[in-house]
Amino acid sequence: MAALARAALARTRALTPPSYELVYDAYNALSVGFSFNERTSEHFLHVAVYPRHVNVGFPFGISLTDPERRLLGCGSRVRHLTIRTRSDLRDPALARFVREAAEQALARATTPPPARRRLVIKAIYARQRPRRPPSS
Repeated sequence: MAALARAALARTRALTPPSYELVYDAYNALSVGFSFNERTSEHFLHVAVYPRHVNVGFPFGISLTDPERRLLGCGSRVRHLTIRTRSDLRDPALARFVREAAEQALARATTPPPARRRLVIKAIYARQRPRRPPSS
């Protein structure tokens, strides 16, 4: 899973402009959010690493163009793609969603993006009782 997570991060980095990479504990997953500022609440993309898969998620996914209904999720905003193999990372839909999410985030940005990538450790929490059942 670590190799798949590293590959997912490499792929998303290749598709996005320089941004802050915000590392945080998302209770059942380790997540790296991509943002044009240091506010976790404004990230436009995240790579969440679970025990059996990786999700590439879009906090504003409902606004992405998805005529084929490839994005998963039923909430009011967030959508994701599940990555189970390295070949999933070559899906042209993934590239299209990542680029569109970055373009939308740049249009919303109130400050210029960083000139180069920045890694920021946002929060590491002590082990907590999960909010939701573990993914299978």
